[in-house]
Amino acid sequence: MVLTLALLLSVLPQDDAAAKAALDAYKAATTKSKDPRAHVDAIAELAKTQHQSVAAKLGSLLTTEANEVRIAAATALSSFKQPPELKLSASKLLVQALTAGANVREIEVRVAILGAIGALQEESAANALKSHFDDKDPKIACAALAAAGALKSKSLVEPLIQTVRDSERVLNGGALPPPPPAPGKGKPPPPPPPQKDTDKEKKDRANMVNGAALSALTALTQQSYRTGDEWEKWWSKNRSSFTPK
Repeated sequence: MVLTLALLLSVLPQDDAAAKAALDAYKAATTKSKDPRAHVDAIAELAKTQHQSVAAKLGSLLTTEANEVRIAAATALSSFKQPPELKLSASKLLVQALTAGANVREIEVRVAILGAIGALQEESAANALKSHFDDKDPKIACAALAAAGALKSKSLVEPLIQTVRDSERVLNGGALPPPPPAPGKGKPPPPPPPQKDTDKEKKDRANMVNGAALSALTALTQQSYRTGDEWEKWWSKNRSSFTPK
């Protein structure tokens, strides 16, 4: 026991030293270069040393550098899975960056961040993912749904089923045109107005989201159904016993 403790204590300073060396190397590699590609390569090298201070540095890059660099930093953080404390820190940094003002209009950056959150499989990020299921941009919504499937959290099953049902409602909605009058009883009604572009956009988004939500449910549950009704019936029978694998 004493020997084991001594070994652990001897390792900790080395880890700190390795992290400092990695951070110094990153600074040296990027200080004199404005080329985003050089920064991306340096991030890949930095991420080989998985440490809280390295995670913090990568987190700072998520909102302060060129988009290409932000995406590289998100991808790097997605590999910080051990120990659990480090994974939790990486996930929190990604979640914070997801709604940071610097990234609000950066669709590709947010998609990369959502993918990294899914890869980490840190259950505490479930609510952050759920809040993006109804994002107006279908790329963001679909990325959040895909991440939810990867997260393997039981708490996301019902929100995913609800997303399927909501998208089905949009796809199946819309009033039918009125029937024509009986012969000899007045003029025929005017043709229905052409479908508005906004309606088409809503249905296009719903179609994308529906497919993403169904795929996420299959990834999360290892089941396969095509409609919200089928998923609800399965869930009502299996809710109490279901455990993600």
